[in-house]
Amino acid sequence: MKNTLVKMVEPGDNGSERLLTLRLNTSEGPATLVSVYAPTLCSTPEAKDEFYQNLDALIRTVPDQEQLVLLGDFNARVGADHESWPSCLGQFGIGKINENGQRLLELCTYHNLCVTNSYFQTKPQHRVSWRHPRSRHWHQLDQTHFPQVRAPHTVIP
Repeated sequence: MKNTLVKMVEPGDNGSERLLTLRLNTSEGPATLVSVYAPTLCSTPEAKDEFYQNLDALIRTVPDQEQLVLLGDFNARVGADHESWPSCLGQFGIGKINENGQRLLELCTYHNLCVTNSYFQTKPQHRVSWRHPRSRHWHQLDQTHFPQVRAPHTVIP
């Protein structure tokens, strides 16, 4: 990292094994990045509830005027039902939603976040990221490396 960039970075106060924050002071204003590792589909409901409560509490600490980007592994399939989730899901999702996807979309709706990779039309081979070992079907999973951004019309490249 260049020395000039070091003064732009503020590490988060209280990271955990599932959530880690970093605040960047950019020329456009502060931006908070959150690295996420959500419980898997086979985790207990209590573990999932605790994770989403912690994530909700973390999101609430970021002022509304700041950019917020969630990146990481949500272990979720959000599906393609744009009509049911118009505020947070674009027209280019694929597949069916699972339980973790439901939780993620509820969080996104509540906090005015969007799943940005579902807003861009891409080649079919770039829409999927995981193949089920038995069925060998490909799935759009996790939205890994694609942010959820507070204002659905604002994208941080």
